[in-house]
Amino acid sequence: MALRTPLYETHQSAGATFIEFGGWEMPLQFRGIVAEHLAVRAGAGLFDVSHMGKILVSGPTSWAFLNRLSANDIPRRPYRARYTHLLNDQGRIIDDVIVTCLAEDRFFMVCNAGPREGVLAWMNRQAGSETIDDLTFDYLCLALQGPKAARVLQLLSQADVGAIKGFTGAYVDLLLGERLGTGRTPLGPPSEMVGRGPFVGDADQGIEDFCFVTRTGGRNPRCWRGGGDPTDRARSPRHAPP
Repeated sequence: MALRTPLYETHQSAGATFIEFGGWEMPLQFRGIVAEHLAVRAGAGLFDVSHMGKILVSGPTSWAFLNRLSANDIPRRPYRARYTHLLNDQGRIIDDVIVTCLAEDRFFMVCNAGPREGVLAWMNRQAGSETIDDLTFDYLCLALQGPKAARVLQLLSQADVGAIKGFTGAYVDLLLGERLGTGRTPLGPPSEMVGRGPFVGDADQGIEDFCFVTRTGGRNPRCWRGGGDPTDRARSPRHAPP
C-alpha cells in the first residue's frame, strides 16, 4: 500500500487527483496541470514534498563521512547547503541529494522518495561511528516556489526573508494562525500540524496549492534534471543528463 503524507486528507478535500509516485500517493493535479504551471510561473505555489527522504547524520566525523560519499564538496559552515550526487564504490550515482550543514557535527540530507531505503542502506553500510537517523516520517516538508515566493513568505514572518540567499539555510519564525512556530523547535508531530496555518492554498496570502508535476515543470525552462529520475547506477555525474 502506498504511503501518504500528513496532508493527504487536506489535498483530498481540495479536490486533488492522486497517483503513486516513489511509493507515495501524491496529488497529480487540483484544477489542471497547465493552469497550475502557469500560476506558479507567474506567482507562487506551495507544494507538499513530505514524501522526500529526510536523513540526519551526526557525530564528530560526519563531515568527512559525507564528503567521502559525495561527488561535490560538502559545506562545513552552518546553514550552508550543497546539491550533490551520492556515489557508490564505482563512482556511479545512487541518488541526487541536498546536504545542509547544521553544525560541525550535524548534517541534514534530503534525498528522493524512491531511492530512500537504498540510500539509507548504503550509508549505514559505509558508516563507522556516525549516527544516521531517518526523519522522513517525523517532519513535514513544504516547498514554496515561484517569483512571488519570497514576498508571500515575508507575509508570514518577521524575519528578513530577502536576506536568505540561495543554498543557505535559516531558522525562520512563521505566524501560523494563532500560533507562532519556529524552525528551532518543531511544531509537533505532523498529524498535529495539519490545519494550524496556511500549509496549503490560501487565497488571502496569494498562495495556491499545486501538484508535484507542476513543481517538476518549473525545472524545464532551465533544463534542470528532474529529481528522482532513474539513474540505474550505471552513470557517473559526468555522464548524467543535465
